[in-house]
Amino acid sequence: MTASRRSAPMSQRRPLHRLKGKHDEWRGDVSTLFSTVGESGFPDHARAGAGPGEVPDGRRFHIDPARSRIGFAVRHFRIVTVRGRFTDYSGEVILGGDDPATAHVSLTVRTSSIDTGRRIRDRHLRSFQFLHSRKYPVMSFVSGKVQAEDRDAYRMTGDLTIKGVARPVTLEVGVPEGAGDPRAYDPVMVTGTGTIAPSDWKMALYRVLERLRFVVDRQVALEIEAAIVPAGEAPGQTRRLRGAEPPRSPPEAGRPDWLPVEAWPFQIRSVVAAGCRVRYVDEGSGPILVFVHAGPAWSFIYRDVITRLRSQFRCVALDFPGSGLSEAPPGYRAGIESASEVFEAFLQALDLHDVTLVVHDLGGPVAIGAAAGMPDRVVALAVTDSFGWPLSEENPGITRMLRIVGSRPVRLLNDAANVVARATATTYGAGRRFTATDRRAFLGPYRDRSVRRNALAMLGDAARAVEYLRGVDRSLRTTLADRRVLLVFGGGSPTVKEGFPERWKERFPRAPLEVIEGGHHFPMADDPDTVADAVRSWWEESVPGGGGVR
Repeated sequence: MTASRRSAPMSQRRPLHRLKGKHDEWRGDVSTLFSTVGESGFPDHARAGAGPGEVPDGRRFHIDPARSRIGFAVRHFRIVTVRGRFTDYSGEVILGGDDPATAHVSLTVRTSSIDTGRRIRDRHLRSFQFLHSRKYPVMSFVSGKVQAEDRDAYRMTGDLTIKGVARPVTLEVGVPEGAGDPRAYDPVMVTGTGTIAPSDWKMALYRVLERLRFVVDRQVALEIEAAIVPAGEAPGQTRRLRGAEPPRSPPEAGRPDWLPVEAWPFQIRSVVAAGCRVRYVDEGSGPILVFVHAGPAWSFIYRDVITRLRSQFRCVALDFPGSGLSEAPPGYRAGIESASEVFEAFLQALDLHDVTLVVHDLGGPVAIGAAAGMPDRVVALAVTDSFGWPLSEENPGITRMLRIVGSRPVRLLNDAANVVARATATTYGAGRRFTATDRRAFLGPYRDRSVRRNALAMLGDAARAVEYLRGVDRSLRTTLADRRVLLVFGGGSPTVKEGFPERWKERFPRAPLEVIEGGHHFPMADDPDTVADAVRSWWEESVPGGGGVR
């Protein structure tokens, strides 16, 4: 950092709740899950006289698809491992007592939800030569016997039914160190591994391929991560301890054909906010970082930073209606103020508190405007090449450029040739580290010309929305004046030449400034390692709840 991090005295600090994940407070194994059934606060209806054949609610748990993964892996040509997953499934765990050997597990998977990141391969795997999804829409697993192998390791045997054929399989089940606590809606994280031979389930083509050992392995590895949560507790009804993460929406079953897993290694989720279907990613666990971009790009620009931070933070990034992965509903008009209304509803829909905003470009005034109306939800602000004031009053040169970009000739040119998004995908934009696959994925949303128009409409609004931007500036100087702020700018960005960092420093004199040498307008894409390290160290040292010196 080029500026020192100093903090206000304790007496001047707002009382903010310390954000600490329950993973740091609870260490346990599967036996803990069993022992808490009667004492955890979940209703144990066995004591209340459940009817014959009924399972007491206190002994019934579900597999939460929002935090689970049913995956597999197979080696091709002895050097390449192809991984895939199923995105549509449900599972149940019934506990018969304190002994793990009494557990009963059932899992149902929709075979058409297979996803390996390649549309042609997925279609082939759904065909009659493999899963035959049209005739056999589901496959299932039902456990039989559970044996303890070690303190945190168990061996589970059961029947796996595929294409109407049931075969015995064995899974090695374990609970990693730091598993969650079901008493706070922290799921108990359980892993399962095993191998199967697809030819045992009437997959005739696989029988042919497995004879060619250099083409494909006979065995397919199962890779399961299951989050066990109590049944019958809706997210709004769950008695969460203070500081526990709110439940997440389940992942959507599909993804666009132009967005392969290798380019976008995240589950796509969605929620309705302000009447709009907003798609977003929600990765990792811990203190909450919400990444906000608005303008001629989408949440793809945060990909490399999210992959570096999700081991320590819960990283949420959304696309506004009419951009990225989110469609605009009929009648929606792209603009800074309308996007701010959507963002405010988005935070409320996900029930996010103690949030650190990471903003870029027009995402700054969008998110800050929303934060001004709900300041108790936001604890800090990381600014990456963004602003929070009327550009027409403080940066007339930028305003003239925005008016040119929003002019009718440029709109017509962009509508026909997609010049703005293509320029953004170059090394002078967000594309310095892009592979050819990345670049195609980034440009994917702009196949829709309405997305191109919305991007320019947002840029034009940045020059026109003077009153709204004055309100954003007032909130920075009043309502949000005590928030901790980090500044990150690309050394070669036009915003640096226009004095954006100095204007932020006028409002937040103690904000540390990180200048990415050789970076441009997208520093998080130019040098994700440096940006991620800057966010991490700043948060730990300066943000209330970060554990550092205040």
